[in-house]
Order: sequence, then structure tokens, then C-alpha cells
Amino acid sequence: MKVILKDVEQSAILSQLRSLDTKRLDTKIGFLSEKDFLRVQDSIVDIIRFKR
Repeated sequence: MKVILKDVEQSAILSQLRSLDTKRLDTKIGFLSEKDFLRVQDSIVDIIRFKR
């Protein structure tokens, strides 16, 4: 899935999604726009529900 991060098109590889707690995040990469975040979130929900 393509998203924009720091004004550059990036890929969100949903098949490699991992859960992390905030204590393990040493380096903040950036923020997604709300639109891209909702697209990623909807895609994750679809994967969990076996729609894709």
C-alpha cells in the first residue's frame, strides 16, 4: 500500500506488520496523514477479517 511520509511516497508492507509497544520505539520516523492512517487501518482490519 502506498502512503505519503515526509512528503515522499512510501510503501506500507501490511504482511510484515508487527505489534510494538512504545517502550521499544527508539526512533520516530514520522507521521502519516489522517487519510493515509485510515487507509492503512482499514486494510489491516480487512486482512484480519480475511477480506483480502
